[in-house]
Amino acid sequence: MPQGSLGMGILAGLVLLMVLLFVLAASHRRALRRLEERFSQDAGLNLLAEWMRSMDQSIQSQTRTVSEELRRVTESIAQRLDNASRVLTSVGEAVGRVHQVGEQIQAFQELLRGPKFRGLVGEEILRDLIEQVLPVGTFAFQHRFSTGVVVDAVIKTEGGMIPIDSKFPLDSFRSYYEAEEPVRDLAWRQFAQAFRKHINDVSSKYIRPREGTLDFALLYVPSEPVYYEIIARDSDLPRHARSKRVFLVSPNGFYYFLQVILLGFQARHIEEAARQLLASLENLREEAKQVTEELDTLRRHLNQAQVCLDRVRRAHDRLSRELESLEQPPNLEEGPRALPRA
Repeated sequence: MPQGSLGMGILAGLVLLMVLLFVLAASHRRALRRLEERFSQDAGLNLLAEWMRSMDQSIQSQTRTVSEELRRVTESIAQRLDNASRVLTSVGEAVGRVHQVGEQIQAFQELLRGPKFRGLVGEEILRDLIEQVLPVGTFAFQHRFSTGVVVDAVIKTEGGMIPIDSKFPLDSFRSYYEAEEPVRDLAWRQFAQAFRKHINDVSSKYIRPREGTLDFALLYVPSEPVYYEIIARDSDLPRHARSKRVFLVSPNGFYYFLQVILLGFQARHIEEAARQLLASLENLREEAKQVTEELDTLRRHLNQAQVCLDRVRRAHDRLSRELESLEQPPNLEEGPRALPRA
């Protein structure tokens, strides 16, 4: 690696500098000792020797300082080189994984070149999108008509089934997309011809009102860029599709279409619930009317019973008084008493 060679070069230079400083310091000390031995009797030379000793001490101190700094710098560089080595190792492993992923993607692209497998992938994407949006029971997959023809999916509405086809002629479009400019127009005409034929097949095979479908079908284009390229490149293709009662839908457009269908299902559910609620309220009204009539009849009966009860109570009180008067012995001195009148 170039980074590793540069780091080792720096480290070697620092070590060489340390060696040179130590050699210079040792040489200076030897020269100082020779001067001290040679000029020990001379006062001026003694002062010079003293100054040189002071310089030697200063050089030794600076040498130690430089050595310590060099040691720290060396340790730092070694640590950074070690970290760089680990980083480079991780990068190498990541590059290897990316290469493996690229090989897997390439293998998957080769697999997608098969029209049958690609059609199955388109059907699964269509199935997943429908299942995520619409409630269970409002759609079906691989619906078979009486002719034996099988459509990829149908949406069951109150007015009838909406057939949906996802077998887009992607091979023809890829040939156009990969073509160079001299033959690009020819490749587009070939794709447009194949696409018109597919639109005609969808119209003739899947729009069958006698078997419960509506008078139109959907053709699912499995890519937004492909859909907009068709719309922008040639307006005759969408116009031809509409003339055959086939509507082109992109993934986003199909999702919005499903949302509208879902709102229709919810509105129908709300309408049905409101209708049931109104029917229940009408039944309750009839029951309340019947209960009111029965209460009026019971009130009349109770009033009649009250009148009868009052009459019986008065008769009972009169009879009780008469019985009490009969139970008392007559007063013979007063003579017979006339019976009370009824």
